[in-house]
Amino acid sequence: MADPKSEDQLHVEYLASLARSADSIVREEVEKSKIAYDFLEVRIIDVLRVGVMGDERSYEYPAMVDLHKDGRPVIDYELMGPIGTRIPNEVKGVNSVVWTTAKRKDE
Repeated sequence: MADPKSEDQLHVEYLASLARSADSIVREEVEKSKIAYDFLEVRIIDVLRVGVMGDERSYEYPAMVDLHKDGRPVIDYELMGPIGTRIPNEVKGVNSVVWTTAKRKDE
């Protein structure tokens, strides 16, 4: 009989499933934009954040989007709107999107 998963393992799997869902939305929107990025990453930040969904408060996780082109971080305003709207609306468990402007460590 398989060992039951620990609470930590279940939590990590839950965050990973949120990240996969958010990532698919980002990739779909990037594909629509027809701009090639060198690096695209979506992470779920493991901190519950207070947000507003409809008329109520929500306590869910933020998604972090990291896009790079030509080795530099990119803030693409054409993508921010659709991505920032779609992820909280379509990924239950995520209530906001943040964009990173940091250089990657390997650069």
